[in-house]
Amino acid sequence: MNRTAPEKKDRRVRRTRALLHEALVGLMTEKDYGAITIRDILKRADVARSSFDEHFRDKEDLLFGSFQDVIDALPGDFFAPASNGDAAQLGLPLFEHVAANKALARAMFGTEAWNMTLAHLRNVLLIQARRWLKARGATGSSIELSAHHLVGALLAQLTWWVMQDFSLTPEEMSRAFTRLCLAGLAEGRV
Repeated sequence: MNRTAPEKKDRRVRRTRALLHEALVGLMTEKDYGAITIRDILKRADVARSSFDEHFRDKEDLLFGSFQDVIDALPGDFFAPASNGDAAQLGLPLFEHVAANKALARAMFGTEAWNMTLAHLRNVLLIQARRWLKARGATGSSIELSAHHLVGALLAQLTWWVMQDFSLTPEEMSRAFTRLCLAGLAEGRV
């Protein structure tokens, strides 16, 4: 009996968090993040305030928790070459993930919520870009400069893509990103 109790609780916790996350995302597609109240979220999720308080401090904590869940669900390394060794797919996992979560992307980009989560995403991407650059033989200050270039370009291209309502496929976005970035890095001899 004791063996199933934690499993039941984990399922309930996951279910409650998922309901709150879905409610927040749904509301963000309807109105600005700043106009959403905790009461709105609770009503949409059909969750009691005490349950909300058990999991989150406030609306921002829910936003960051939801965003962290999205980050955790992202596949692997965005700068790793494809399984066939083809470097022409840089950023593809990110583009695919965003394409699979279009509603969230549309709701977040260009909003207060996006601005609040951008620094976190930038840090995740910078860690991966540094690793990728070191594996390519970059050293010293060129790693930081190049990593910021890659991440800035990836986020700019991602933003453009969302604002263009996903007018290209994830594969096309990855090829364009790879072509532009590798050309720029080649000029910098990284």
